[in-house]
Amino acid sequence: MAKKENYHYSNYSLVVYDKSDLEYIIKLKTVDKYAYIYHDKDESEPHYHVYIHFTSRRRLKWLEHEKLTHTFKQNVMCERVIDVNQLFLYFLHRNNPEKYQYHVKDIISNYNFLDTNENAKDDNADILECIIAIVERKLTWAEFLKRYPKLIFSMSNIKRAYDVLFNEYYGGIREIH
Repeated sequence: MAKKENYHYSNYSLVVYDKSDLEYIIKLKTVDKYAYIYHDKDESEPHYHVYIHFTSRRRLKWLEHEKLTHTFKQNVMCERVIDVNQLFLYFLHRNNPEKYQYHVKDIISNYNFLDTNENAKDDNADILECIIAIVERKLTWAEFLKRYPKLIFSMSNIKRAYDVLFNEYYGGIREIH
């Protein structure tokens, strides 16, 4: 089994204390979506909660590598995001009523973060749907690669998933009439 830090993810949450560090992170060329809120009414030191989405997946330790080329003014903490919509509730303290309740307009974003469907998108689920469509002969491999051109380098893993699904779907029979 692969170690957890070898997995790759697109969605990350960060806690940033310095505005210049925040600006550096959201301007990374590989970040296509971001949203953040400034928490200055908490009992702790004022800080930013940041959501970023990378154009392609990154290892959990991407920030450690970033620190090799950029000196952050203060400590920056990072973790993977599983549910983006829940993260925004956390930004606003909706899941913590005893804390100050921030307003939605306090969130600054470069996309419509209120679109819960957009936030709920899961790359893996869509890829799995495509593989099933290939098994069912509703989609070709060429069409799949047009949708996900960056995945050409991951094709061996995708082919293994296809083989498993094909065997489940057709019971291992390779000839289809």
